[in-house]
Amino acid sequence: MPEISLVTASYVTRELGFGSLTDWSQGDTATQNYFAPEDTYAERFNLLLDEIASLGFRTIDLWGAHLHYSWATAHHFQSAREALASHRMTVNSLAAWCHSVEALEGFCRVANEVGATIIGGGSPLLSEDRATALRILGAHGVRFAIENHPEKSTGEVLSVIGDSELLGSCADSGWWAIQGVHPPTAFRELGDRILTVHLKDVDATTSKGVRPGTGSADVLGCLQALSDIGYDGAVGIEHEPDGWDPTEDLRVGYRMLDHWVRDTE
Repeated sequence: MPEISLVTASYVTRELGFGSLTDWSQGDTATQNYFAPEDTYAERFNLLLDEIASLGFRTIDLWGAHLHYSWATAHHFQSAREALASHRMTVNSLAAWCHSVEALEGFCRVANEVGATIIGGGSPLLSEDRATALRILGAHGVRFAIENHPEKSTGEVLSVIGDSELLGSCADSGWWAIQGVHPPTAFRELGDRILTVHLKDVDATTSKGVRPGTGSADVLGCLQALSDIGYDGAVGIEHEPDGWDPTEDLRVGYRMLDHWVRDTE
C-alpha cells in the first residue's frame, strides 16, 4: 500500500494565525512573505518539518508557497535539502498551479532541486500551448498531475491527459465530492492515470474542509479504490479547515490511514 504523505498546503492559514480566508491568495502571499527571506529560511523550514514529522509523516507533497520559484535561490534549495535529509523526509510531489511558461519552468526546476518527479496542480498551458508544456516537462523529467477542480467528470480530466505519458491525474477526493462525483468511483475510473492523490475530506453542502473521515468524501472508500486498482504511489492528506489549526485533525487523519494500511497488508 502507498506511503502516507502530507500536503503542506494544509498550513495555508498558518502565517495568518489560522484565521478564515476570503481568498486563497491571502494565505499564499502570507506564506511566501514568511518563507522568502534567505537568512531565516533554514530555521523556518526546519520548524515546519519538525511539526510535520511529529505527526508521523515522513513524506510530503510540498506546496509551492513554501519554496517558490520566483524567489528561491541556491541557498534556499540547499537549506531545503538539508532540512529534508535531517528529518529523513522525502518530497513526493510539488503542489503548485502553473499559470505561465515561466511558472511551469520554475516549478520544474524546484521539483528537480528537491528530488520530486511530479507536479500536482493545474496549468492553462495544457490546453493553450500543450506542445510547449510537454517540451518543458520532458526536458526536466517531470510529470504533471492534473488536480481536478473545475472538472465535473473523470472524462474531462482524461480528455486533458490524452495519451501523453507526461500527464496524469492528481486525484482530489474533496473536489470530486464538491462536484457531486462519488470519489471512490472517480478513483476507479481514473485507474492507472493517477500519478498522485490529495485525500481531502469536506462537507459537500458547504465545500468546507473537515477532519479526515468525517465528511462527504468517503476517504476510506477512496483507499479501498486505490488498492483495487493497484495504485502504489503516495497518498497525501490535505486538510485546510476554515478558521482553526489543522494539526490535531492531521494527526488523527494520519493514524486513521496508517491503521487502515496496516489492517489491509
